[in-house]
Amino acid sequence: MTLTGSDLLGPAIQAALQEQLNAAGLDAELAFGGSLLAMQELQEGTADAAILAVPGSDSSPGGRTFPFGFQIVALAVHTTNPVTELTYGQLTSIFEQDGVLNNWSDLTAALEWRDRKISLWAVRSKSAITLEIFNAVVLQGSPLKDSVRYTVNDTEELQALIIENPSALVAVPAIPLTPSIRFLGVKGDESGQAYTPSEDNVLFGDYPLRLPFYLTVQDSLSEEDLGKLVRAIYSPEVTAALRSVNYMPVPETERQSLLAEFE
Repeated sequence: MTLTGSDLLGPAIQAALQEQLNAAGLDAELAFGGSLLAMQELQEGTADAAILAVPGSDSSPGGRTFPFGFQIVALAVHTTNPVTELTYGQLTSIFEQDGVLNNWSDLTAALEWRDRKISLWAVRSKSAITLEIFNAVVLQGSPLKDSVRYTVNDTEELQALIIENPSALVAVPAIPLTPSIRFLGVKGDESGQAYTPSEDNVLFGDYPLRLPFYLTVQDSLSEEDLGKLVRAIYSPEVTAALRSVNYMPVPETERQSLLAEFE
C-alpha cells in the first residue's frame, strides 16, 4: 500500500504512523510530498490513500474519508487576564499593521489592566502554519504590526512566555494548557457566539481558526487493509505523536465511534 500526504506532517507523526502500520502487518510505503501532489496521485491511482490538508472544508475530495487531525490557531493569555473572547474585528485591530488596539484597557475596564500594553507574539515555524491560517481567515492578507514578536513551535518555550508575561497575547498552535494559561473564545462578529478551541469545537467546525487534515482512501483498498490503516491513524501512539508537535487530534469519543465500524 502507498500512503501519501501533506508535507506539513512532521517526522514524528510519520514515524509513529509507519511503526503502527508495520505492527499491524500492513506493508505500507509513506511518501509525504504535499497535499496537491497527493491528490494528483490519488486521481491517477498511484496512491492507495492520502492524508491531506483541506483548507476551508470539512471533507476531503473523493474516496472514503476519515478526519485525522487539525492545526489550529489559539489565542493564548495568562489566566489572570480578564478578557475572555475576541471578535475578528478586534483581532484585526490588534494584529494588523494599521490596527488601533494596542492596550488591554481598550478591551477591559479592569483597573489593574489600564496601563498594560498588549504584548503581541506569534509562532513562526516550519512545523506550524498558525500565522498562515490566522492571516487567511482573520487578516485576509493584511500585514502584521511591526510590534509582533515571533517564537518557535516549542511547547515549553510558549508556555513559559505566557506565564512570565501576563500582558502577552500569543497566537499559538494546540499547546497543552497549564493552570496559568487559557485560550480565548473567538467569534466572527459581536452578534455571534464565541467558541474556544476544544477538541469537539474544532472537530465540528464551531471554532473557526483551524486547518483540517483528512485521510482519503481509494475504494479499491480492501476492507481488511482499510481497518488496519484506520486503527493505525487512531492509535494512542499516533495520537500522542500529533499532540507532541502541537496538532489537535480527533476527540477520543469520535475515534472510538469510527473504529467501531471495523470491529
